[in-house]
This record gives sequence, structure tokens and C-alpha cells, in this order.
Amino acid sequence: MNKFHRSLAIALAAGFAAAATAATPDTVEIHDGAIAAGTTTNWTNDHIYRMHGKVFVRSGSVLNIQAGTLVLADARQDSATVLVVERGGKLYAQGTATQPIVFTSELDNMVGTALPNTNASRGLWGGIYIFGRAPNNEPGGVSDYTSDITGDTADLRYGDSTNANPHDNSGALSYVSIRYTGIADLSTLTGLMLASVGDSTQIDHIEVYTSGDDAIDIEGGTVNLKFIETSFSAGDAFYYSEGYRGDIQYLFCIQNVIPGGASNGVNTKIESEDTLQHPTSIGLIWNATFISTGDSTGKTLLNTYTGKYKYALVYKKDGSGTFANSIVTECPYGGVFVDTSTLADAEHSKTSDSLGHTLIIENNLWDRIGAGDSLPGVANGLPYLRTYLAANHNDVADPLLGGISWTANKGLDPRPSLAGPAYQDVATVPVGGFFDQTTYRGAFGQDNWAAGWTALSTGGFFSDASNTTGILHKDVPNGALASLHGRVLSLQLPAAANVHIDFLDVSGRIVASRSLSLGAGANEVALPAEVRGLSVVRVRAGNVSQSFFATLP
Repeated sequence: MNKFHRSLAIALAAGFAAAATAATPDTVEIHDGAIAAGTTTNWTNDHIYRMHGKVFVRSGSVLNIQAGTLVLADARQDSATVLVVERGGKLYAQGTATQPIVFTSELDNMVGTALPNTNASRGLWGGIYIFGRAPNNEPGGVSDYTSDITGDTADLRYGDSTNANPHDNSGALSYVSIRYTGIADLSTLTGLMLASVGDSTQIDHIEVYTSGDDAIDIEGGTVNLKFIETSFSAGDAFYYSEGYRGDIQYLFCIQNVIPGGASNGVNTKIESEDTLQHPTSIGLIWNATFISTGDSTGKTLLNTYTGKYKYALVYKKDGSGTFANSIVTECPYGGVFVDTSTLADAEHSKTSDSLGHTLIIENNLWDRIGAGDSLPGVANGLPYLRTYLAANHNDVADPLLGGISWTANKGLDPRPSLAGPAYQDVATVPVGGFFDQTTYRGAFGQDNWAAGWTALSTGGFFSDASNTTGILHKDVPNGALASLHGRVLSLQLPAAANVHIDFLDVSGRIVASRSLSLGAGANEVALPAEVRGLSVVRVRAGNVSQSFFATLP
């Protein structure tokens, strides 16, 4: 695709007829200082926002982003674009299933051909970094990211040396898609970083797509997460460390082999960062589905976490927690690696680590493990772990997923068959109110909660059966058919025709459709009531189509 510096509105407006009189949303340029300290700033879906460099939400400030808003990141390589929420700042980015909030590179045109799933599409901007005051296990309880991000130390600190608060509140993120992150600043950056974020912060329905490094990192803190999807990251798909103590449910990760690139990271890596520091990392992961790369061609088979891209799970440096009611498949070497290098007895079961915390891996399904489709293969080279897995309802069986594919061929369906083992031997979730009791293992039952609002959905990865509301990026406007006047769409047809009209949100999801038989000449169609805000209108009449942006009242 054409990668010239341009706004999304200009890219889509090119070649459109002047007859399309709907307002084209303006692009608001955002630099550091645009969100003033101690103020509340609102980004609304009748604008497109383009960030440049480091954009800080400083202590005492609030940034509200309306559902359906599109946020672009400057793709310059000399200054990484990063949205940073400081300690005491708050970000409320709360989309909906029909109006997600999308953070992406300015090189992504959203409605035309999607960026290719290659190294060239990774690292086009930095990501979102949220810093809080919840506990971590760094010396003194406080640390910073000045080794990763250019900026003042005070702006990049997390944790608190005197008043750490496990219930710290950094805002809320819901139905947010974060795409093409991982550019190098002082080091490569993460798609979504949650550092000492407290459990009063809401994080759910989050996608990180095609990151140049880790997709999601959690460094300390107590934040809980639900309905999380990461796809095609060059680094780890999901990572927690530095004494993280929180709950995660419904976690879907898919990794792919990157042609010509470095190896991918693991689906999930867990560590405590500094061995014997308190608190150690104990995250509870329930209902995950991990689809690994499915290919070990050209990779050296190493029984150590330096070959981490070969495992679904890596526990190291006394990292602990629970991994239960989950599905793991297509791992090219082993399912689980547990680092025992910090233990006095290398054969001691890490299910009781050196600090006395219990590692629980139970009621999971393992399938297509490259080192051997059996429990010895799942725990390759670790006999004590193999014994533990066998005793705790870990089954080696095909979960009968609807389809596995790493390309945009509509072949991916992560929902397991009702008649398969995913609906058997399901463990009871912990009490406390956060976890839902499911009747299935894995991140999905019969509903695909990632359909419609994610890049996997709008980019054509999900099958039609699992993605009934999603669309492919495929239309190119080539005719002048329509114009908008308020909430009335005027159509001028040279001859009678069957006309199909789609109304899409900024993620490419169809919000409403109309199919009509219209006569030659002027026709008027009232807009559906559910279509509001920044939208794409797409009209087809015979072999002619037109698409354009509109801000609908």
C-alpha cells in the first residue's frame, strides 16, 4: 500500500466525487502538552487524533476517549510515539463492541488493504504505557522506564516507596484495539504496558495486534484483566513479573512464524524479576487459549528459556501462579518450561517454589506439542513436572477447535466443539466474584467475544462461522453514487438497480446494512437509528461502489 505521510481522511477521500457532501472529520494533531496537567481532556469520535512523540497524561489529569474514536500515531522513526499515563493520571478509553477505540499507525488506512502481517508492519509506533502506585518487588518499591523511553525520570516512574496502594486507579480501557506497536526508542517498546497498576483500574476487551516486541507486559501491580486477545507479536504474547498479583480470565494468544525475522516469544512468560524479592509474581490465569507458531523449522531445540519461543508457558525466577481450564496447541517444542536454576535441588518440583508459593497447572488441554504429543512432550526434559501434570487433570487431546490459521484466509475459529474434550473435566474457578464459572476449557465457548471489533475480525482471519458481524477490508471506491444531507442519504442512479448500503464504524465493523431495489433517478434513504458518529458509508449498485467518511448526527 502507499505509505506516504497522510491522514486517514485524505487517504479515503482521494478519488471520491464532490457529490459526497458529508463532513470529512478533521485530524487533530496531538503533541506533549496537549493534555494539560490537572485538567480533563476529551477526545471525541467526530475527530481523528494523531499523536506525535511522547504524549503524557500527567498526574491529576484525565483523558477521556469516546467510543468509536480513531487515534493515529506518527510513524517517524526518529521519535517514538508513545501515550504515557503517569502515576496519578487517568485514561478512560471505553469503546463498545460496535464502536471500538482503535490506536494504530498513520500508515494503516483501516478501510483499504490491511497492512501485511510481516516484520515491516511491526514497530510503526511505540504503544500505551500506564504507570500506577500499586506494589511491585523492585528494591524500594519504585522503579522507572528511563532505560526504555526517552523522558524525565519523574514522568516514567511506577510504584511507590512509602505509600503503595493495591487499589490504585489509573482509569478504564474497554474494547480497545492497539495495532502495529513495538518501535525502538531506547529499547523496543511494548504494545500495552501496565506497571504497578492497581485493581481499581478496569481492563477488558483489549487487542494488541502485530507488535514488534511483547504484546502486553504487566510489571508488578494488582490489576485484573478479562477478554484479552494478542496476535502475531515478535516478542512475548503476554508477560507478567516484578511481583504481579492479579487475576486474568479469557486470554487468547496466537503467534506466527515471522518470515525473515527473529523468533517469537512465548505465549506467556512469568517471572518475579529479582529472585527472592517480595512480593513474588503470582498471577491467576483461567480460560486461556494459546495457539503457538506451529513451526520449528530452522530453530535450535533448546531445553532452556533461551529457546523460549518453543514453549507456551515459561516460569522463571520464582514466578508462580495458576494456569487452569485452558487450551494449548501448536507448540513447536514443549508446552511448559519451569526454570529451576534458582533452586538448591534442580529436581525439586517447582510446583512448590523456593519461597513456598504453589504453582498450579491443572485441568488443561494440550495438543500438537512438537516435542511429543504426550505429557512427556508437554514437560519436555522435566520429569518432576510431567508427574505433576499427570496428577492434576492435564489431558493430551485434540480440543476440536473450529479452525486454526495464521493468515487472513478466514480459517481461524478458536471455538471448541461442544462434543469435544473442552467441555469435559472443567475445574471450579476461585471464589471472590471476578472469575466466571464456565462449562468449557479455553478462552471461548460458542460465542466469539473477539468478533467484530478486533483486527483479527475485520482483517479476515476469523472464519465466517465465528465472525458473522465482521467484514474484510476489500472495497475501493470507483464511482459517484451518493451524498449525505443530515441523516438522509441521496442516491442518483442512471438506471434501476439493486442497491446495498453498509454503515461501518472506524474499525471496519458493519453497524447496519440496507438492501433495496431502487428506480432510476433520485432516491432518498433514511439512515438507520443505530448509525451515529464517525462512520464509513459504503454503497454498491451493480458493479459500481462508493465509500466515504461521514460524521453522522
